[in-house]
Amino acid sequence: MKERKIDIIFYGLIGIGVFMAFFNFLYNRSLWFDEALLSLNIVGKSYAELLRPLDDNQVAPIGFLYVEKFISSLFGSTDWSLRIFPFFSFLFSIPLLFSITKKLTDSKQVGLLACVFFVFNYLIIYYSVEVKQYSSDVCIVLFLIYYGLIFFKLNDYSSIFIYSAVGVFAIFLSNVSIVILLSNSFVLIYNYYKKREKLIHRFIIPVLFWISAFCIYYFLFIHHHPSKRSMLRYWQSKDAFLPLNPFHSDFFTFIFSKLKMIFTYLIIDSVAGWILIPIFITGLLKSFKNFNTIIVLCCPLIIHLFLSGLKMYPFHTRLILYLVPLIIIVLSVGLYHLHRIIKLSSMSLSYLILFSPLIFSFIVVVKNAPIEKEEVRNCMEYINRDKSRIDFLYLYCSSAPAFKFYQKKFSILTNIDSIVYGDWHRENWNLHANDVLRLKGNSWLIFSEVYSYQGKNEEQFIIDRLRFSGYQIVQQKKYVGASCYQVIKP
Repeated sequence: MKERKIDIIFYGLIGIGVFMAFFNFLYNRSLWFDEALLSLNIVGKSYAELLRPLDDNQVAPIGFLYVEKFISSLFGSTDWSLRIFPFFSFLFSIPLLFSITKKLTDSKQVGLLACVFFVFNYLIIYYSVEVKQYSSDVCIVLFLIYYGLIFFKLNDYSSIFIYSAVGVFAIFLSNVSIVILLSNSFVLIYNYYKKREKLIHRFIIPVLFWISAFCIYYFLFIHHHPSKRSMLRYWQSKDAFLPLNPFHSDFFTFIFSKLKMIFTYLIIDSVAGWILIPIFITGLLKSFKNFNTIIVLCCPLIIHLFLSGLKMYPFHTRLILYLVPLIIIVLSVGLYHLHRIIKLSSMSLSYLILFSPLIFSFIVVVKNAPIEKEEVRNCMEYINRDKSRIDFLYLYCSSAPAFKFYQKKFSILTNIDSIVYGDWHRENWNLHANDVLRLKGNSWLIFSEVYSYQGKNEEQFIIDRLRFSGYQIVQQKKYVGASCYQVIKP
């Protein structure tokens, strides 16, 4: 197979990946619990109010909030308008990733291979339609690396101040930008000592700007944040902080669990991800020929692990999504290198090795299309189609945020006399009776993100309690992650 044909195949695969992402954007699944909480803050608060801590323990960079607020003001406070910024961040990330990979490897085909990996990554596609900052984190990180690679070759003062300003804006748009700026600083310092340049201002000026901007951002929006302690407890429960003692077994347990998370969840959501580790190691060894490349690709991972050890930034799933493109670059280098070596002895085997990881990734993406999580909006549409008067509506605790976001879209649900918002009763499920036994006449219940414990869940407990108390289940409808019931007490 000639190199030109491989290029055409790669372009076609990138097109398929972009189409899959666009399909999920147009499908516009319902907001889920955490998304809805952040969305209610964005559409319900003014620009000035967004500068203060958000409601319901929500946290997001102020720049991200302002961009989302601006777009929703232009196109209306809808779920799809709130997804425009994450989706276009995904689209812009593709050419950035290609350019970065091409600059680092001097290979167009490795760049195309990296882009195929990227657009076939399930979590990348998932977060491209999530009203959260993780997709924009990826785009901003790639832009900082791309611009950094350009800046490393420039010496004039205008480029220094532009680069400084870019970093300052990035700090307010993305919490992880400081990790990349630190990594880029190491490249500047390395090149300064390697070349014995006297242009020390090339890294002193940008670093001073970035440190100043980060200090301002930290003391305005992070220091003494009311949700800081609760978030710390939450991430500790998720084992998201690196034990700093390298001689303790917990350190190695943590490293192993995060390797598993990266390769069998973040890169390929399958146990097949383990096969990528030798390919990754090959890519690292190949990249060692250029020390700048190693710093650019590996420093962010090391810095983030160190910050997690200091309990400053958790090392876990969506919070390290921005590292996925960097890991993909190393994988692409290793995969293409193995392909070229094996091609000399077995062409068929070389192409099998080249395309097998992409096939696994593609299967995961197709299997999960269209992306759905908690389809509360579908429940509301179903209830709204029943034009009869609703006397009571019970909302399970996790369903309330999405309901509040969508309520005005449905005439029947806007005019309900009594809405019962269920409380959190994790320790004593019997307390749910105080909420549901208030239902009278024609009533509906909506459930999503239902809590389960030892094989039982609160939704079934509540429905069983209603039946025991003489309520009749007239109809029910289940969707992905959500369900609704019509109940009447004769």
